[in-house]
Amino acid sequence: VKTRVAGRVHALTVRDVKLSEAGEVKLTAKDFQTQAQLIVREPPVEFTKPLEDQTVEEEATATLECEVSRENAEVRWFREGQEIRKTKKYDLIVDGRKRALVIHGCSPEDAKMYTCDAKEFKTSCFLEVT
Repeated sequence: VKTRVAGRVHALTVRDVKLSEAGEVKLTAKDFQTQAQLIVREPPVEFTKPLEDQTVEEEATATLECEVSRENAEVRWFREGQEIRKTKKYDLIVDGRKRALVIHGCSPEDAKMYTCDAKEFKTSCFLEVT
């Protein structure tokens, strides 16, 4: 925290702000008091390792894997624009910063474009089944 006074202007600079530091900030000077809310937002989730196109044989298991910029990132998976949920066919893996979609028993119908969506950023790949 750094304070600065330039004439009648008082400034407070807070560096390396953490989410837990959000809240009310008060300035008191003799008989004067003012306050404001410090709002802290997490930066958008980015992909530090994007998805890569993949080819698997029919009946094999495909693992589409990417990496996000922070461990608590929430992502959604899509196949040709349709959201994928966990089923016997699909497993959704979260391991630290790694995010993976596991597709069991691949068939020619699974040869599609898959997308991992983290709101502001997305990564996509094509799965080929031979």
